[in-house]
Amino acid sequence: MYSKNTVLSVCYNISGTILIVLRCALLKNLNQLKYITVLLEEFKVNKATENILWLKVLTALTVLLQIAMLAYKLCIRKQLVYVSSFLFGYKVERESYQDVIAILLDINSLFFSFMPLLTFALFYTTVCYRISCIINRFAETLASKSELNYEILLHSYTKMKSAVIYIDNTVGALVFTTVIYSSCVMCFTLYFVLESNLFIDAINRVIVCHLILIIFSLLMVMSVSASKVEETSSEISSLALTLPKNKQSCFFDQQRFILLAEKGIAMTMWKIVPIRRSFIFSISGILFSYTLMFYNMNPLKKN
Repeated sequence: MYSKNTVLSVCYNISGTILIVLRCALLKNLNQLKYITVLLEEFKVNKATENILWLKVLTALTVLLQIAMLAYKLCIRKQLVYVSSFLFGYKVERESYQDVIAILLDINSLFFSFMPLLTFALFYTTVCYRISCIINRFAETLASKSELNYEILLHSYTKMKSAVIYIDNTVGALVFTTVIYSSCVMCFTLYFVLESNLFIDAINRVIVCHLILIIFSLLMVMSVSASKVEETSSEISSLALTLPKNKQSCFFDQQRFILLAEKGIAMTMWKIVPIRRSFIFSISGILFSYTLMFYNMNPLKKN
């Protein structure tokens, strides 16, 4: 399928390379990712307002979809060309060997290629949601107290912002990698709609539809959860301007807190752009435009 189109072939190779890079990066930063969970546990969260049921449902649905997709692949007898394409053209004549190799390839594709991406997406979503809950609790504390110690507030806010910056520095490159992989999926999506003749086999159609559903759903959830960090932080910026002056606190500490709160807290895509609610629409528009441009540059496309 991919050998019939240069753009699809390039996207397929790039997506495979990205998955390998992402897996290696996750292994390299494993201790830092573990430390993120420990770091977030240091901050208190209002358990009554922290609803993690949707995270559990999202995780369960993602895992069930992967199991269902793997079961579907294992039930479909693979063609000889399917196996040989992964063995550098070497053909396996015996069907029993061919089936065993195909099963091993499917299992490897799920657990060693695709699952690390899904695991990071769910981890990032959970971390961003936890951060937004921490910032929201700080905002509630800020709004509920009539007398405030701005020295303590400044210390607490600085500690919270430093933690978010550390987390963003750790996962920013991984988020960028995920977005690049999503651009490859966008390319598959466009060709799936405009060049359906390239996806003749039923298994190819199912795989592409499954990939589109999973990747864009997780990308949207990641973007929304990350944008909540910036939105919750903006509430603190608004509250900081209306806070009363405390005679027992230093005026300099209050001004420093207001100045720091106005800058806000936001997750970024590898320090390139802050992730806001419009991020998913902007990224989707950019990816669609460039994908459509490459599609129109293809001399073999149908007029």
